[in-house]
Parts: sequence; structure tokens; C-alpha cells
Amino acid sequence: MREFKVVVSDNAKQDIREAISYYTTEANKTVAKLFSSEIKVKFKSLKTFPKHSIRYNDVYCLPTNIFPYMIHFTINDAESLVYVHAVIHTSRNPNDTWTY
Repeated sequence: MREFKVVVSDNAKQDIREAISYYTTEANKTVAKLFSSEIKVKFKSLKTFPKHSIRYNDVYCLPTNIFPYMIHFTINDAESLVYVHAVIHTSRNPNDTWTY
């Protein structure tokens, strides 16, 4: 079975850090850890099955199961590479910075 390497951009890492910070302050550390765990599971799934729905141009999207987030990524088949560009809250206004 072919395995892809998942590379997470700095922007996506910042998205994840902001979400964890939000859940830590607005809920609790357990919820923040659950979010982090779900993101790790989704990234792991991208290693073996990266072909999810294309949302626009060549950008694929993978929704999380528990939290209202969508992972946005592109695939380089030739190099077996998945490049994660963003992890975005699905209710977030794309024109604003971290608003719900």
C-alpha cells in the first residue's frame, strides 16, 4: 500500500494552535486535547487515503468528525506528498481573523 507524507504548513499549524487555545480557554483542556487528537487522526488518514472531495481547483477538503473544522490540502501524486494549507473553522468568516 502506498503511503503519502503529510506536510503541515506554518499557517495550518497556526490554525491548529489557535483552535487549541480557543478550546482551552472557552471549554477546558480535555476538549482541547480531544481536538488535537482528532486532527492527528485525520492527518494519519491522509497518509493512506488522501483523495477526498475537491472543493476548488486542486484543493481537497476533509472535515473533522467532532469539531466544526475542515482540513484544506493539495496532493502531489508524483512525490506521494499531501500538503496541508489550512485547518479552518467551518463557521469562520474568511475575510476576518478568527471570528465566529
